[in-house]
Amino acid sequence: KSNLNSSGILVLVLDEKYLDEYYSMVNLLRDNNINSEIYLDPNKNMKKQLAYADKKGFSLAIICGQDEIDQNKATIKKLKSEDENKQFTVPRENLINEIKKLQ
Repeated sequence: KSNLNSSGILVLVLDEKYLDEYYSMVNLLRDNNINSEIYLDPNKNMKKQLAYADKKGFSLAIICGQDEIDQNKATIKKLKSEDENKQFTVPRENLINEIKKLQ
């Protein structure tokens, strides 16, 4: 089991009105046996949420703002990566496959 796998994924909450979307993503991840958590305080900005993810040792964050929601996409951010392409956006239906590639 890779280190990435055990640390899981944090779904950021960028807007309370999208909570249903965020929960459906977390449920999808969990249905696919991917350890995930949703950030429950929408009053914290993205930087604070990412700092929390880092402190807790998450390997990935999922970021969905209005643009992503409108386009049915999700942005995956690699938290522990020195990689130039730290984050990339994928269609929502590809989310699980993309995450599995990273694990």
